[in-house]
Amino acid sequence: MSFISDELKELPFYLTRPSPCPYLEGQVEQKIFTRLLADNQSDFLLSSQLTPLGFRRSQTIMYRPACPSCSACVPVRICVADFNLTRNLKRIHVKNSDLMSVVISTRDAAPLFNLFNAYQRARHHESDMAQMALSDFMAMMNEGSDNAALLCLRDASGNIIAAMLMDTLGDGTSAVYSFFDPAQEKRSLGTELILRLVEYTGGQALAFVYLGYWIKQCQKMAYKARFPALQRLTAHGWEAFIPADR
Repeated sequence: MSFISDELKELPFYLTRPSPCPYLEGQVEQKIFTRLLADNQSDFLLSSQLTPLGFRRSQTIMYRPACPSCSACVPVRICVADFNLTRNLKRIHVKNSDLMSVVISTRDAAPLFNLFNAYQRARHHESDMAQMALSDFMAMMNEGSDNAALLCLRDASGNIIAAMLMDTLGDGTSAVYSFFDPAQEKRSLGTELILRLVEYTGGQALAFVYLGYWIKQCQKMAYKARFPALQRLTAHGWEAFIPADR
């Protein structure tokens, strides 16, 4: 696999200090990371080349795990051309057929703060994100986001009840972060957002939806195994992947 283009070969990469893993108790986390350049074309190129190598974006940082004694985080992506709804996914998609997909600029994210806040307090009340102010939320949406947008689901009353921060890459899209109305749990809105992202990505004639890391032992990360046409990144490149517990 190629790494980065000639004009970016001098880009510095850093290694974080060891810290407790937020996903697996007793494990130590380290990450290798670099910073985006605050230039739209360069950042698009950097994200497009590093994401297929297992990197993720968090605001202006591109990172991937480099843990000393654990390799549980497995980068996964959906191959859009091979994607077909399973029976369960079809039920979810039909259940949400009344919702309209809309794509908005990250600069217009402020009205979604209350939705984000409700989601954090219901699902992740113990996390730092549950304490975010509006300014923190807008920084999360906008820093490093020249190639990002918000894929939203709007109900019949015109209210946005789910949103996904997504990046557009050279070969696909990347699901950066999702949040939704916690009172509508029966809709499976997190899953529906990914289904809509697959549709959107195919409509843009792009090949892959990057989902981040699948962690078998972590319930909040293991859900990614339910999607068909899944691929995982190995030492030999991207390979078809059917988790044993699907």
